[in-house]
Amino acid sequence: MNGKKIAILIISIFWFVANNCATVPWKCVDGDACNAIKEGSVISQYGHKYNGGLKNGIPDGIGSVEFGTGRWFNIYINGYAIGSPIHGSAGKPGDRYEGGVGIDKYEDIQLNGKGTFFYKNGSKIEAIWKENKPEGKGKIFLANGKTLEGNFYDSGWICLTGDCKNGFGKRIYRNCATLEKGNFVKGELMKGVHVSNEYEFFDGEWVLEGKFKRFISGISRLGRKMDTIDRMRQRDNPKAQYTEVAKESIQCTEYID
Repeated sequence: MNGKKIAILIISIFWFVANNCATVPWKCVDGDACNAIKEGSVISQYGHKYNGGLKNGIPDGIGSVEFGTGRWFNIYINGYAIGSPIHGSAGKPGDRYEGGVGIDKYEDIQLNGKGTFFYKNGSKIEAIWKENKPEGKGKIFLANGKTLEGNFYDSGWICLTGDCKNGFGKRIYRNCATLEKGNFVKGELMKGVHVSNEYEFFDGEWVLEGKFKRFISGISRLGRKMDTIDRMRQRDNPKAQYTEVAKESIQCTEYID
């Protein structure tokens, strides 16, 4: 095939993409997404939500499509995915990421390089990412407007004050998913407050038993139903008091200051 025929073929392919792919049945989800030229959310005729790069309201660039509780990443051009979808586990439905990415040996897209992770609740993290984890110096912008800055370690912790390895300190995990403050031994909280946002609150003492920690005394408020393991723990540790509460009453941000 000579050069002229190759050029005609390439032009024909681009003409087809431009005139047919643009008719992909996507519709707006969030406000002016259909006019967005960078990013947003749209939904397909099958009800699958797309989050990522957009061009004139059509998926274009790196993005993810939600299927049930899973997210599948791909590269899109004019509304169509290029190649096979790549399963990702960096976030949850409603979260969004802008920045450097890479592909590991399992062909999973990973967050690698400088980037910002936006959480559905309005918080975000600016950091250098490596294998989906923030590392080194970075910032956490909480949904309540508070900004925290420090060095990320162990997959997303930042020590806010004191000594969070062997001493008294206070640390936060990612976007305040968890907060711990009190006495630490070898990086483990042994006496103090542990808050998992809208899930669990502990104020008391723990002991190490091999590789596991056990809450032995103090107050525990659970923003969920007590299960069999909780009841066994309460039975075996009479000094530990477990109570069920509304999950909204357990807010990590209330214990930062």
